[in-house]
Amino acid sequence: MENLTIITGASSGLGKQLAESMNPTTTVGIGRYFGESVWFKQVVFDIRDYENYGTYISEKEQKINLVLCAGVLGKSGGLLDSSLSDWENTMKTNLFGNIALIKAFLPAMIKNKYGRIVFVAGGGAAYGYPLFSGYALSKVAIVRAVENLSLEMKDKIKNFSIIALAPGAMETRMLEEVRKAGAEIKTTVDIQETASFIKNFLSMKSKEANKLSGKFIHIRDNLESEDFKDKWLLRRIE
Repeated sequence: MENLTIITGASSGLGKQLAESMNPTTTVGIGRYFGESVWFKQVVFDIRDYENYGTYISEKEQKINLVLCAGVLGKSGGLLDSSLSDWENTMKTNLFGNIALIKAFLPAMIKNKYGRIVFVAGGGAAYGYPLFSGYALSKVAIVRAVENLSLEMKDKIKNFSIIALAPGAMETRMLEEVRKAGAEIKTTVDIQETASFIKNFLSMKSKEANKLSGKFIHIRDNLESEDFKDKWLLRRIE
């Protein structure tokens, strides 16, 4: 039996692309709306309502893959000209809503001695990004959350790997908004390339996947290089 793969943000962008490229009988997409052309199982749910996840999720006997693509850009601007309520909404979607899904399935992962999680980080997580400061803060928090959870689960689940993924600039509705705000996009990535990277990670054997756990990875990183082996997630001060 194939592992059950649950994808947030599956109604558009990377989440939809990934879900539509996977086995429809073992894929569940979570999103706020879906069009008529969706072929996988859909759960219509706003992940900002994370306090009520228990109503929709029960412990699964299947081994679980989580791919956390759900995210919003929020309004452009730095602290001086931003609304903190907008930042709060961004955090609820990008960080807390997705983390709540992980928390809901951790008991099943521990029971089944297996877990694979891809948490989309990306823009603003690796460098200053005051054009969308609230968004950048949420993505930095994801990177550290991934490292923390990897350390927390290290001795609890033998076959477990969680990564923070920089997916590259893909031609999505979000990228259009970034351009409209005045950002210069030098390099783009085909969305299918990112989807393929995720599927390859989910299919890795235990030893290969475990070595990547806790890492912040760009889809074009050379995972076999010596430089990658000792790669830092966030800057350390020693």
